Amino acid sequence: MMQRLGVRPCGWTLSGGGFDHGAGHGLSGRPVEGGLRALANIPWVLQPAANPTRAVLEAAFHEAGLPMPRNQVESVSVFAILHLLQSSEAVALLPLSVVADHLKGGLLTKLDVEGLPAVPGFGILTRRGETLGPRAEHFLALLRRRNAERS
Repeated sequence: MMQRLGVRPCGWTLSGGGFDHGAGHGLSGRPVEGGLRALANIPWVLQPAANPTRAVLEAAFHEAGLPMPRNQVESVSVFAILHLLQSSEAVALLPLSVVADHLKGGLLTKLDVEGLPAVPGFGILTRRGETLGPRAEHFLALLRRRNAERS
């Protein structure tokens, strides 16, 4: 059985330093003209193909009639992705909850890119007909309460 949790917003993030643009990237501070087309030829840091965020990104490029960027690095580590973003001009699609502190500290910049679909919501999967233990039930109650607070 699956119980859906809410959709979490995602944001485009760029490095805010480490190159000649100073405190921000050349694409930051205004809507990105041309949407994904403007981002197709710059470096990307991607999550693995099985990641839901990656699937949304691939679908967005496909719907725009664009191939996935060729200049890309793939990493399963969020820490490695954040480091690469801070030390290069690469871009990545990451949840705002992951980059909030980096945005607040000026280490990354959020890009305003129109037309990107939302990342599908996450859910809770349990086996049909099986009873959960008290600790698992308590954990699920915490998840549900936290999700309700965010809605």
